[in-house]
Amino acid sequence: MKGFGGEGGFPAYERVLDEIAESEYEGTELGDWGFMPTDTEALRPQLDRRGLELVGALVPWPLADAAKQREGVEAALRTARLLAAYAGERRRGGPFVILADDNGADAVRTKLAGRIRPEQGLSAKQRRHFARGAGLIARAVLDETGLRTVFHHHCAGFVETPEETERLLDATAPEVLGLCFDTGHWTYAGGDPVDGVKRFGERVWHVHFKDCHDHIAQRARHDGWDYFTAVRNGIFYGLGEGDIDFASVLGDLRKRNYSGWIVVEDELPPGMGGRWKAHGGTGSTCARSGSDPMRNVRIGLIGAGVMGRIHARCLSRDVNGGELTAIADLNHEKAGRCADEFGATGVHRDDASLLADTSIDAVLICTPGNTYANVIEAAAQAGKHLLRETDRLGPGGGRPGARCRGARRSETADWLQPALRSSISRSS
Repeated sequence: MKGFGGEGGFPAYERVLDEIAESEYEGTELGDWGFMPTDTEALRPQLDRRGLELVGALVPWPLADAAKQREGVEAALRTARLLAAYAGERRRGGPFVILADDNGADAVRTKLAGRIRPEQGLSAKQRRHFARGAGLIARAVLDETGLRTVFHHHCAGFVETPEETERLLDATAPEVLGLCFDTGHWTYAGGDPVDGVKRFGERVWHVHFKDCHDHIAQRARHDGWDYFTAVRNGIFYGLGEGDIDFASVLGDLRKRNYSGWIVVEDELPPGMGGRWKAHGGTGSTCARSGSDPMRNVRIGLIGAGVMGRIHARCLSRDVNGGELTAIADLNHEKAGRCADEFGATGVHRDDASLLADTSIDAVLICTPGNTYANVIEAAAQAGKHLLRETDRLGPGGGRPGARCRGARRSETADWLQPALRSSISRSS
């Protein structure tokens, strides 16, 4: 992982894919070249057995360096050939070559990420080289493989700010190069992600959902942190615990009939999650000091999938008047892992077992839509208070709203924001 040396080390790619699938996501990007197999015959069975699609792959390159553009084309084509061979005829809006600058390579841009001023940008000549290089790569990828390319604006690169992103898109052909819109990088660079979706409309072909913490960004700017220090301190860590209004972003994507993937990213350097939590960061599993168990509402969580884990993370922080005490899931091992990570002491194999636990005052239900109504009825019969995410009871108890395709299909994000804002008031 560039910029972090050997810190913590990478987990095995098989473990990463297992956890992606267990969390009920439907796709993944390739990651750094060489992290996963780069031979189609080796990669395909690893993804297929887990029911995952390959939705894209990052290609970083110093696009402002005109002398390296031909090498950049070859690097992108290497990745595009793998994506195309994997996808075959299964090209549902992708996969994409995700082109980016060689982020973190320039010392000034890395040091000043999140607070870039116009005079720290490229010259007009360099901007022309950059745009030409991006267009050259995107055209070569399209001509040889039929795949499309999106550009990923990114902090610590030369296209970070909204203005820099707009200039690049204005200088490139809209039928050849789209935008990978990243909510976290856009926000840290000073943009409003809802405005960004509105601003670029049809150029948004691929989306990354990443949170951003305003208080960490403010400290980074005040203390002069570079990009990598801000990441180490969790600026993009803890989806749903930061300050991005994902529901509004998703709503605007739907207004524009977005049907591409939404890739969820939760960023810390490899091996740092436990260390960061131990120091009281977002998602802390440390015990709350000074809590009064006689006054706290004891909460049971039913469902340890994607949204269940988001709620568990929220509830594991300091909560005014509530504490997470038990988790239930038909996959008992998954429930146990979730309980261990977020500090719950009770683990149940199903909702009936949890609802029979007399120590639990209230339940938060994060089960699939076709089971939701039945679990509500059972909770009421058991005398439990119900903490609602939102009104999910459409016809037949299903979730309302149109579907977008996401790295977790974004029907989940239809009720993401109410889920992220827990029914219990959280102290930060």
